Amino acid sequence: MQGLETLTSMQSLWLGKNKIEEISGIGHFALLRQLDVQNNRLSAIGAELVELTALEELYLACNAIETVRGLPEGSPLCTVDLSSNPLTSLNGIESHPTLEELWMTKSALSTYDDLEPLRSLPALTCVYLEHSPVAQRPDYRQRLVALVPTLEQLDAIMLDRT
Repeated sequence: MQGLETLTSMQSLWLGKNKIEEISGIGHFALLRQLDVQNNRLSAIGAELVELTALEELYLACNAIETVRGLPEGSPLCTVDLSSNPLTSLNGIESHPTLEELWMTKSALSTYDDLEPLRSLPALTCVYLEHSPVAQRPDYRQRLVALVPTLEQLDAIMLDRT
C-alpha cells in the first residue's frame, strides 16, 4: 500500500475490495483505531499489525485466513470480523483479553476443541459462528454458553440468562 506514508494521524482505514494479498505499509499508523481489509486476497493476518497498538476494530471478512496469529497484541482490540474465511484455529486469541465481539460466520471451525481458546476471553460478549461446521452440532448453543459464561449474544440471537 503506497502513498500513505504521510497520513500518520489516520484513525480509520478502509481498504476493502482491492485485491490486497498482504497487509503492509501501515505500521506507522500509531493512532489507527479501525482497519477494514475485507474482500481481498489475504491468506494471513500479517506481522505488521502488531505495531497497531491503538487498534480497536479489525474487519477481515471474505479473505483466505486460516488462523488468528498476527492480531495486534497489547491493543484495545474489541471487535474482530473473520467471517467467510477458512479459519481452522483460534490458538493465540487468548492473548486479546479486551475482545468483546468475534465474528466467524462461515468458518471451517468444526469441533468444540477448536473453540476452547474462547474460554480465556473475559470480555467476550458476542460470537458469530453460524454456517460453520461446529454450529451444526445439536448441542452447539448449550456448549458455547457453557464455554463462554460472559456471552450475551450467539449468532444473531440475544441470550436470556434468567
